[in-house]
Amino acid sequence: MAAFSSLWRPLPEPELTGQLEEVRRNLPPGILVASLMGTGSVLLLAFMQDQRHLLSWLPIYLLLQLSTSLLLKVLGRHALSPRAWFRVLIGVFGSAGLVWGGLPFFVESGPGSLTALLFLTTVISVHCAGTYTLTGASLPLYCSYMLPALTSMAMAFFLHSESMSVAMGVMVLLLIGCMVLFAARAQAAGVEKLRLQLANQQLVGRLQDESRLLARARQVAEDASRDKSRFLAAASHDLRQPMHALGLFLEALGRTSLDGSQRNILAKLKAVSGSANELLGALLDFSRLDAGIVVPAPQRFAMQTVLRKLEQELAPVAEERGLIYRSRDTSLAVTSDPVLVERILRNLIVNAINYTEQGGVLVACRRRGDQVWIDVRDTGVGIAPEHQKNIFREFYQIANPERDRRKGLGLGLAIVEGLCRTLRAPLTMVSMAGRGSLFRVALPLAAGALVDGRAVSPIHRPLAPMSVLVVDDDPEVREAMQVLLESWGCRCRMAESAGEALRQALPVPHLLVVDFRLRDGKTGAAAIEALRKAYGETVPAIIITGDTAPDRLREVRRVGADLLHKPLEPDALYRALVRGWNKKKADSTGFEHQ
Repeated sequence: MAAFSSLWRPLPEPELTGQLEEVRRNLPPGILVASLMGTGSVLLLAFMQDQRHLLSWLPIYLLLQLSTSLLLKVLGRHALSPRAWFRVLIGVFGSAGLVWGGLPFFVESGPGSLTALLFLTTVISVHCAGTYTLTGASLPLYCSYMLPALTSMAMAFFLHSESMSVAMGVMVLLLIGCMVLFAARAQAAGVEKLRLQLANQQLVGRLQDESRLLARARQVAEDASRDKSRFLAAASHDLRQPMHALGLFLEALGRTSLDGSQRNILAKLKAVSGSANELLGALLDFSRLDAGIVVPAPQRFAMQTVLRKLEQELAPVAEERGLIYRSRDTSLAVTSDPVLVERILRNLIVNAINYTEQGGVLVACRRRGDQVWIDVRDTGVGIAPEHQKNIFREFYQIANPERDRRKGLGLGLAIVEGLCRTLRAPLTMVSMAGRGSLFRVALPLAAGALVDGRAVSPIHRPLAPMSVLVVDDDPEVREAMQVLLESWGCRCRMAESAGEALRQALPVPHLLVVDFRLRDGKTGAAAIEALRKAYGETVPAIIITGDTAPDRLREVRRVGADLLHKPLEPDALYRALVRGWNKKKADSTGFEHQ
């Protein structure tokens, strides 16, 4: 009983709003249909059963329908609350029920009165059924129409003394009870449906809000990543430019006559310059990975070649720190990019040396199925579990709050992870705090003949009669480049832009060496294209850049030039010159001495 009585209480406003919305939307066409049905029924009964008194009811009914339509139209222009609309609709359906309930009392008594009442009962019942489809989800609205309409019909039957009319009155009362029961169930189902709809709408709203927040967070992260790349590119370029000139001058100075003390100082200068270059190189490696322009060049090579080179390079560093460096000899070979594999292992070994205070570092290979596992094991400080998921993030360092440059920038393992991802080489790590770490890289086992992957420093033989045009807007770099290139026997001409080179009307050179960033926003790529167009041939070119921004690096590749990064290693420049010289098929000797 309590559950049934609760159906008469006002619904919470969200459910009431949804409940009334459908009623308000379907009420105007319902009024039109009801008006046509009521008018036709009354006219039919009035003329076929000679019940002319019913015609006096018809103007009352039509006036009510017209007034209701006008009222709804006027109120529709006002922002009424859901509860105000509910009261208005109670009045609308209640007045209609009262008017229909009064219709039986317009029936004239006589032989055909019972037939007329039966006919009106059928009409009103059909009308109540139609109203049920409109208001069945709201028990108060439905009952405000149905109860006065059918209760008066039952009373009209009871007023006749005939047994048939009394029985019909009882049947009408039973019909009222059934309709109230059906309406109560319909309201309960409708309210539950509305609640589910509201819950779904709220869930969709929360999901949309979370989606917007995620999109905003993703945009912030992308902006931060772009800002980071731009910062790295700008900082890298600004630092590389003077380091580039310094390296060229130091190399040129080393080719002059110096006494023992001066050569000792020069060696220390080169060591300091090399340390700075390593830090900048780490920034460059990370930026190149971030740009997605690292393209592996897989080949078959013996792992012993790489391990021997790394041992010769890094064992003295470990010994200076009082550590033992061991590298087990191996006959295994892999198929991968030897340069990238060497870079991965160098970063892992340097990281192991930096974080090991006693004991040593072991580098070893072993075969597992069709893979070669390369292990770098140390007895260092190890990595606590809470740090292990972050160590491959860029600039993340566990124990370097003082930012000791000897421990790097925190990019080594980020570069390792990026290079392994590029090579599709699984990287795993096992570590315990205070007990050291093991990093393992898995590479595919090679089959067939091997290629010796050792990097051999070039012998700087004279490059005469190679002619080189250098385009750089920095006079110090031009001067250092000219000294170095002429020490290798090149005939060298200088220009600060492509336009100046063309104004000099110089013969076509064998090779172009162009800085990427030139004055007035011009780029080395554009300068190469302009010079090639003026010369009428594709002159081999080298672009030298300190810019690590991803878009810039992709632009350099577009012109098909060799790419070297500042600070420039003289050996790398020499090898690039030799490659360019080999590409040059023409017999022209280039510039003439002037």
